Amino acid sequence: MRFDGRARGWVEAVTGRAVVRARRMPGGVSSAVHEVGLAGGGRLVLRRTIDLPGIEPPTARAEAEREVDGLRRLAGWPLAPTLVAADLDGERCGAPAVLVTRLPGRPWVAPGAAVGAWVDGLAAALRAVHELDPAPTGLPATRPWIFGPRAAPSWTAVPEAWTWAFSVVADGLPAGGPDRLLHRDLHPGNVLFSRRRLTGVVDWESLCRGPAELDLARSRVQVAVLAGLDAADALWARCADLAPAYGPAWDALVACELSLWTEDLLAFTRLGATLTLPGIRATLDEVVTRAHAA
Repeated sequence: MRFDGRARGWVEAVTGRAVVRARRMPGGVSSAVHEVGLAGGGRLVLRRTIDLPGIEPPTARAEAEREVDGLRRLAGWPLAPTLVAADLDGERCGAPAVLVTRLPGRPWVAPGAAVGAWVDGLAAALRAVHELDPAPTGLPATRPWIFGPRAAPSWTAVPEAWTWAFSVVADGLPAGGPDRLLHRDLHPGNVLFSRRRLTGVVDWESLCRGPAELDLARSRVQVAVLAGLDAADALWARCADLAPAYGPAWDALVACELSLWTEDLLAFTRLGATLTLPGIRATLDEVVTRAHAA
């Protein structure tokens, strides 16, 4: 989705300032995200959500509404953007849109030799989010994000492990702790750093309530994809007190959620990661194999 005249006109109308530049930001499977520079200085981020094929009911407006609600709930928290304006119907922008402030920093997805500092930063982000609201009200309950066939993916070398994984999550979420505020998509692409210092957590459109184990699992499995299972284990070790009910079934759940989206994980390469589709799939095979054997 291009930053077209409608988007430009709406941003200028709600800010009262001219747009002097706009660039597409990497990432965004279900959204188009642009950094917008304003006359006189200052940067904002415009996110326009779209409905993904095969997912019912349509979620674009609902995601935008949840992001607006979430940012209002998080107002004043220094690690979240500040809400500037929203076009929930998409009448002005052509799709449901949310305009927020631009936080400093960028995603850090290729830690190299600094894996320890990277994991520490991701753990700090998880801890900061889960300390926000241990008893959330007014948020939707989370649910598994498994939208395709509940069967071993066609590409796997270990179909029996995947069959087990899908059976484990057939009845919903694994056993976890009490509900609390969840980001729900708290992976390294949504955590910002500047000079290895945590500066923000973005993409709040999936805000919901559920057990902390789910945010840890989402982050942990994608850490495995980006940097290997040892890094994923280190993240778990740093966050064990946040998610005392964590176990192999949580790894199985997130692997199942990601099994249909392996090509989308290649978007991390636009942020600096070195990934291949066979490598991503081999890592997910290893995740479910280890979970099955545990």
